[in-house]
Amino acid sequence: MSAIGKLPVVCGPTPGYIVPRLQALVMNEAARMVQEGAATAHEIDMATRYGMGLRFAALGVIEFIDVGGNDILFHASREMAATIDPHRYATPGIVADKMSKGQLGLKTGAGFYDYDGRDIAAYRRDILSRTLGMLQHAGHWHPPATTTHD
Repeated sequence: MSAIGKLPVVCGPTPGYIVPRLQALVMNEAARMVQEGAATAHEIDMATRYGMGLRFAALGVIEFIDVGGNDILFHASREMAATIDPHRYATPGIVADKMSKGQLGLKTGAGFYDYDGRDIAAYRRDILSRTLGMLQHAGHWHPPATTTHD
């Protein structure tokens, strides 16, 4: 795979590939949102292209959870389960478990990843660099011009 420019990722024993499983959930939810009148197809496409798409091109989904905080996902899932659909937005057991252990991600030093001994300031700069790089690639950000002083 590497020889033809692909990045191989080995999946565990459960059926399905990583990206198609995630895509199916996102696409089904987008279709439901149109069906329910929560947003138009155009609104969803704009939000995902310029919000979610750029975020997840710069940060992986699990990395995004850790950076934002597992507690944010925990509370958002509980709120959406209570107000929208208890099955569709049920909090995964692993999220509740990490929440109960105080493993909230970057802000506590552990989440899905372990940040012990990591230079957090450098990591945050790397995240910013990746995000700005994606915005620049998409034509939504241009680095400030540098000036020289005589």
